[in-house]
Amino acid sequence: IPNLLLIRCAAQITLNVYRPGQGIAPHVDTHSAFEDPLISLSLMSDTIMDFRHPDGQEVSVFLPRRSLAVLSGASRYGWTHGIRERKSDVVDGEIRPRGTRVSLTLRKTRCRPCHCDFKELCDTWQADPQSSGLMLGRNLEEKHVWEFYDNIHSQFSNTRHTPWPKVVDFVNSLPSYCTVADCGAGNGRYSTQRDDLMCFASDTCFGFAKECRDKGVLSCQADVLTPPLRKGAFDAVMCIAVLHHISTYERRLQAVKSLCSLLNAGGRLCLHAWACKQSSESRRVFQGQDVMVPWVSRATNSDSMSLDVTAKDPKEKPSKNGQEMSSNRAEMMNTHHSEPKTNTDEKKRNYWQRGDPSSAIHRRFCHLFVEGELEDLISKSGFKMQLQESCFDHSNWHVVAMKLE
Repeated sequence: IPNLLLIRCAAQITLNVYRPGQGIAPHVDTHSAFEDPLISLSLMSDTIMDFRHPDGQEVSVFLPRRSLAVLSGASRYGWTHGIRERKSDVVDGEIRPRGTRVSLTLRKTRCRPCHCDFKELCDTWQADPQSSGLMLGRNLEEKHVWEFYDNIHSQFSNTRHTPWPKVVDFVNSLPSYCTVADCGAGNGRYSTQRDDLMCFASDTCFGFAKECRDKGVLSCQADVLTPPLRKGAFDAVMCIAVLHHISTYERRLQAVKSLCSLLNAGGRLCLHAWACKQSSESRRVFQGQDVMVPWVSRATNSDSMSLDVTAKDPKEKPSKNGQEMSSNRAEMMNTHHSEPKTNTDEKKRNYWQRGDPSSAIHRRFCHLFVEGELEDLISKSGFKMQLQESCFDHSNWHVVAMKLE
């Protein structure tokens, strides 16, 4: 297989064994879960793969054993593919009995929603045909969340060692050998808390996903809105310090729905997100729910500084469920400083205002949660969830819920 294709598509390999007479129903690999292209290697036996277009067109393609099929573009997104259930195929007028066939499918997981032109088969477009909710805010998140962490993940990771106590309590409450999905795992500080758990970590930042892998945790690069994980397969799902980076109510709700879908009956969900209300020991003062938080990075990690500012439409008021948003998100780029509470904060503010040439300023978007907002998202997820714990924990809202069925 060409090295370029392996680099692009070897993030996941699926092995299937087809006995004579077995096939697979026409389908399209989920757009939001996997990138383009798909690679399929056929071994041991020939077969015929049938492609179908939504307009009714059909094309049959002969796949000899030891052949490689690459599905890209229209064949990946715009046509379904499948194999009919029969024990023989007709090729060039000759009847060829099928033997046992082994297929290896190589795919790369997608870390963001799909934006293809093949809407008839696209799950992202079908979830929101007008693209009014799920797509709104995507550009903001790409620039001020995904790019932010891509640029500073190493420095950021060096500042994230001490885990939140309530999250540690949740991890310690899990039975041995249960399956855990850590969605938005960052540097894996929770996935590595216990050696007797079967943890799978994911993050939109490739650097964080790689750091988790280097620590011995199974990991992949993926978006929390469309996790490429089996639904109903996990005993516990954690989403720590992630939801506050999602910029619209619709996208936050979709994220919680996706997280709940991963749980099996009796599985538990743990959410932890930044609070608009800050505890007395916090150095931050936020003036609204939607803010831009700058990070000033220097040549060395030890000199990195984090500053907090608000970027809020003056007409916007905090809402109980977080649905009221600024009508003009361009205004969020016009940030101003929060008032410092300590001499250290004053020093940091002066440092930024000096415009030190050796520094770089990276801004990350945060939606700050109000009391009851996380619980509201869980209640509207479409799943029967029972709230087990809800509390304020060191300037964060912490919620644990169990899936009933």
